[in-house]
Amino acid sequence: KQSLPPSSPTCFSSLLNMKQLTALEVIIVDPPSTRGHGRSSHESKPNDDSESTDLFSEQFITAWNKSLHYLFRALAHNSSLQKLYIVNNTFSPLHLDDAEAVVTLCNMLKKTSLQCLTLYGLGLTDATDTHIVAGLVVNHSLKTLDISYNKITSVGAVSIFRALENNNTLETLNLRGNELGPPLHSPPLSTGSSSLPHALTAYTQPSLLSPSQLPTPSVSTQEPLLPPFLPHSPSPTPHDGGVGTALAGMLSHNNTLTELTVSQCELTDATATHFAAGLAVNQSLEILDISKNKITSVGAVSIFRALENNNTLETLDMWGNKLLPPLHSPPLSTGSSPLPPPPPTPSMPTPSTSQ
Repeated sequence: KQSLPPSSPTCFSSLLNMKQLTALEVIIVDPPSTRGHGRSSHESKPNDDSESTDLFSEQFITAWNKSLHYLFRALAHNSSLQKLYIVNNTFSPLHLDDAEAVVTLCNMLKKTSLQCLTLYGLGLTDATDTHIVAGLVVNHSLKTLDISYNKITSVGAVSIFRALENNNTLETLNLRGNELGPPLHSPPLSTGSSSLPHALTAYTQPSLLSPSQLPTPSVSTQEPLLPPFLPHSPSPTPHDGGVGTALAGMLSHNNTLTELTVSQCELTDATATHFAAGLAVNQSLEILDISKNKITSVGAVSIFRALENNNTLETLDMWGNKLLPPLHSPPLSTGSSPLPPPPPTPSMPTPSTSQ
């Protein structure tokens, strides 16, 4: 435990010889000289020296990038470590973009028997993600990967999902707080007029499933009767940055992932409609957290229909999505007789009286 980032590789040299080290937690906090000062504090004065604070913050980030490089390099030779937690608990976000640190992180994933890795709030980007994916492809020990609250976009997410199609060890993936939504200025989702829910039709795309994985529909192929306030399933469109399609591919081929968290990731109906294809055939996922996204009733219908053929999912969290009827939707028609009249009550025969 140190209040300032270490600036020498000798500070981690002891890790090379710790043969029994199984877990390491590194919590990055603000240096003492900036606590209670600077822009992030409610007590900062309007005329404080913000430029010097910014300069110190840049030096602080640079020092931590170099420190993490030393840490990853030391851990690459440690064969006993199973759990590594690196958590950024500072007011200002870090950006782990140091090339040496990222490359050594990739090498660490290739060489160690690490089972749990948490890189929380380190400012990982799509460029950084490329090196993590390279390590995931050859890693055969990692069971939990938490890269929440970073700066990964749809580009990096697609790389992760594709890499995990052939991964047989990862069980938990947490991408919470990354911006995986559609690129800016992408066309809106087309509502179309498809007659068959894509939980049954789009799920049989050859690019996603092999013939042995195709689900057997257990429902009628006729147009389902939906309440008027629920729209028909939209035609899938590629305007989500490819996240939905890549996620569907991962869910279709991966047989070990049991928990997936993509909460607060700006996911839209287009993404939900696409990855529902994977949910229909997935046989391992038990917990799915897609809370606090931008999924409406359109995407929810696709997900619910896909789960008709899913026998493994136990927990689905959709809290914080606006699953309300679309604006200007027609009210639910009640008609003149919303319910069939009840059957007449049979009358008891009147006993005859004898004279």
